[in-house]
Amino acid sequence: MNTSDVKLQKTVLDCLIKTDYKDGVLKIYQKTLQGFADDEQFKDMIQTLVHGSSTGNNDAANVSKKGDKGSTQKLQDHHRMDVLPIVIKLLLSKLIKKKGAINKKTIYVRRNIVF
Repeated sequence: MNTSDVKLQKTVLDCLIKTDYKDGVLKIYQKTLQGFADDEQFKDMIQTLVHGSSTGNNDAANVSKKGDKGSTQKLQDHHRMDVLPIVIKLLLSKLIKKKGAINKKTIYVRRNIVF
Protein backbone atom coordinates (compact mmCIF):
# COMPACT_ATOMS: atom_id res chain seq x y z
CA MET A 1 0.00 0.00 0.00
CA ASN A 2 2.94 2.33 0.46
CA THR A 3 3.71 2.24 -3.24
CA SER A 4 2.84 5.12 -5.55
CA ASP A 5 1.47 2.72 -8.18
CA VAL A 6 -2.31 3.27 -8.22
CA LYS A 7 -3.08 -0.03 -9.94
CA LEU A 8 -1.13 -1.95 -7.29
CA GLN A 9 -2.88 -0.05 -4.48
CA LYS A 10 -6.29 -0.88 -5.90
CA THR A 11 -5.32 -4.54 -6.23
CA VAL A 12 -4.15 -4.67 -2.61
CA LEU A 13 -7.39 -3.00 -1.46
CA ASP A 14 -9.46 -5.51 -3.42
CA CYS A 15 -7.56 -8.37 -1.79
CA LEU A 16 -8.06 -6.92 1.71
CA ILE A 17 -11.77 -6.39 1.09
CA LYS A 18 -12.35 -9.84 -0.39
CA THR A 19 -10.52 -11.62 2.42
CA ASP A 20 -12.70 -9.98 5.11
CA TYR A 21 -9.69 -8.25 6.63
CA LYS A 22 -10.65 -6.61 9.93
CA ASP A 23 -13.85 -8.67 10.17
CA GLY A 24 -15.35 -7.26 6.97
CA VAL A 25 -15.35 -3.63 8.10
CA LEU A 26 -13.52 -2.59 4.94
CA LYS A 27 -16.44 -3.76 2.78
CA ILE A 28 -18.57 -0.99 4.25
CA TYR A 29 -16.02 1.65 3.20
CA GLN A 30 -14.96 0.01 -0.07
CA LYS A 31 -15.95 2.92 -2.32
CA THR A 32 -14.26 5.46 -0.07
CA LEU A 33 -11.02 3.47 0.19
CA GLN A 34 -10.88 2.99 -3.57
CA GLY A 35 -11.35 6.74 -3.91
CA PHE A 36 -8.29 7.29 -1.72
CA ALA A 37 -6.30 5.05 -4.06
CA ASP A 38 -7.39 7.05 -7.12
CA ASP A 39 -5.24 10.09 -7.93
CA GLU A 40 -8.18 12.22 -9.05
CA GLN A 41 -10.62 11.41 -6.26
CA PHE A 42 -8.48 11.28 -3.13
CA LYS A 43 -8.87 14.98 -2.32
CA ASP A 44 -12.66 14.65 -2.18
CA MET A 45 -12.55 11.46 -0.14
CA ILE A 46 -11.24 13.16 3.01
CA GLN A 47 -14.43 15.19 3.32
CA THR A 48 -16.53 12.17 2.36
CA LEU A 49 -14.91 10.08 5.07
CA VAL A 50 -15.73 12.68 7.70
CA HIS A 51 -19.24 13.66 6.56
CA GLY A 52 -20.40 10.90 4.19
CA SER A 53 -22.17 11.59 0.92
CA SER A 54 -25.50 9.81 1.27
CA THR A 55 -28.60 11.96 1.29
CA GLY A 56 -30.40 9.90 3.91
CA ASN A 57 -29.35 8.04 7.00
CA ASN A 58 -25.59 7.55 7.36
CA ASP A 59 -25.89 4.46 9.55
CA ALA A 60 -23.36 1.87 8.37
CA ALA A 61 -25.67 -1.07 9.01
CA ASN A 62 -28.52 0.39 6.97
CA VAL A 63 -26.41 1.19 3.92
CA SER A 64 -24.59 -2.13 3.91
CA LYS A 65 -27.86 -4.06 4.17
CA LYS A 66 -29.55 -2.07 1.44
CA GLY A 67 -26.49 -2.18 -0.80
CA ASP A 68 -26.77 1.50 -1.66
CA LYS A 69 -24.17 1.94 -4.39
CA GLY A 70 -24.72 5.69 -4.89
CA SER A 71 -23.54 6.83 -1.47
CA THR A 72 -20.39 6.53 0.57
CA GLN A 73 -20.19 6.01 4.29
CA LYS A 74 -19.30 8.44 7.01
CA LEU A 75 -16.61 6.81 9.12
CA GLN A 76 -18.25 5.41 12.25
CA ASP A 77 -16.44 5.88 15.56
CA HIS A 78 -16.19 2.15 16.27
CA HIS A 79 -14.58 1.53 12.84
CA ARG A 80 -11.85 4.18 13.13
CA MET A 81 -9.19 1.84 14.50
CA ASP A 82 -9.65 -0.52 11.55
CA VAL A 83 -10.00 1.94 8.67
CA LEU A 84 -7.74 4.89 9.51
CA PRO A 85 -4.40 3.01 9.29
CA ILE A 86 -5.25 2.05 5.70
CA VAL A 87 -6.33 5.60 4.84
CA ILE A 88 -3.11 6.98 6.33
CA LYS A 89 -0.99 4.58 4.25
CA LEU A 90 -2.83 5.58 1.09
CA LEU A 91 -2.43 9.30 1.83
CA LEU A 92 1.23 8.86 2.70
CA SER A 93 1.85 7.23 -0.66
CA LYS A 94 0.27 10.27 -2.37
CA LEU A 95 2.53 12.59 -0.40
CA ILE A 96 5.66 10.62 -1.29
CA LYS A 97 4.62 10.48 -4.95
CA LYS A 98 4.29 14.26 -5.13
CA LYS A 99 7.46 14.97 -3.14
CA GLY A 100 9.50 16.03 -6.18
CA ALA A 101 6.90 18.57 -7.24
CA ILE A 102 6.46 19.87 -3.69
CA ASN A 103 10.14 20.72 -3.09
CA LYS A 104 10.22 23.13 -6.03
CA LYS A 105 7.18 25.18 -4.99
CA THR A 106 6.36 27.86 -2.45
CA ILE A 107 4.57 26.92 0.74
CA TYR A 108 1.17 28.03 -0.60
CA VAL A 109 1.50 25.89 -3.72
CA ARG A 110 2.76 22.92 -1.66
CA ARG A 111 -0.32 23.05 0.53
CA ASN A 112 -2.61 22.97 -2.52
CA ILE A 113 -0.81 20.01 -4.12
CA VAL A 114 -1.65 17.68 -1.24
CA PHE A 115 -4.98 19.18 -0.17
